[in-house]
Amino acid sequence: MRLAALLTCHNRRDQTLVCLRALHACVRPAGYELAVYLVDDGSRDGTGATVRAEFPQVNVIEGDGSLFWNGGMRRAFGAAIQQDHDAYLWLNDDTLLYPSALEKVLACSDELASAHGGRHDIIVGATCDSDSGKLTYSGLVSRSRWSPHYYVHLPVADRPQPCHTFNGNCVLIPRAVVQATGNIDDAFVHAIGDWDYGFRARRAGFGIWMAPGFVGTCSHNPPAVMPPEEAASIRAQLRKTCGPKRVPPHAWRTFVRRHCGLFWPVYFVRPYAAAVLRAAGAKFKRVFNLKIGG
Repeated sequence: MRLAALLTCHNRRDQTLVCLRALHACVRPAGYELAVYLVDDGSRDGTGATVRAEFPQVNVIEGDGSLFWNGGMRRAFGAAIQQDHDAYLWLNDDTLLYPSALEKVLACSDELASAHGGRHDIIVGATCDSDSGKLTYSGLVSRSRWSPHYYVHLPVADRPQPCHTFNGNCVLIPRAVVQATGNIDDAFVHAIGDWDYGFRARRAGFGIWMAPGFVGTCSHNPPAVMPPEEAASIRAQLRKTCGPKRVPPHAWRTFVRRHCGLFWPVYFVRPYAAAVLRAAGAKFKRVFNLKIGG
């Protein structure tokens, strides 16, 4: 059985090396071969050269710095698909796998395939914060029947659980899913492409399951804090919201048109309306504080 691990990175040399060390330290079931495809998206900190020196077996693919997460993972995925592996593991370079992680997700895949007549579904691995132990990324489910397109993280359990889609931090995708679903869509820049892939796979007839327990750690990135004058600016708030790491209009429109039904225009407007409201709230707060201070 040939397993391909897919990663992309940009100027996080030390973090990427820690991730790769943890990946190679994972216990693999007998008969599994591991190939690693890493897109180094224009790193200026020597990531590619350092990885080649420590892990000469890793396939390092160069990017020009414009790929972001979706573009980098798409390129790694495409290179691996050409070699027709049995399964593909999406892995963030800030995810630190536990030694039992690969065994856990592969065993979960085999267990569910036995229960589902041999059909191998997508398996999601949940991660937690390295300090608090709290859930950070996992499978995603609708919050309620009244909010079918508002997704929340699925809490971990001691058994596999079905999901609607997933965060792409640690995801096992069998060959059959790839043959039916293809690669990550190039309509997406940094985010949203993992959610879209999950929905497309389900539409193709596959299930998505979250493996029991945690497979490793992956802490949230610290939130970027806008200066007060920018926070009160509608233009600045919209520029941030429409940026490549948030919800660029073309990518967001593609997603909601595909997956949010007849009311997709409402979901399309929501993040941009929220940005305007944040600016109005910050402006009101700033004016109020100035008056109080005066």
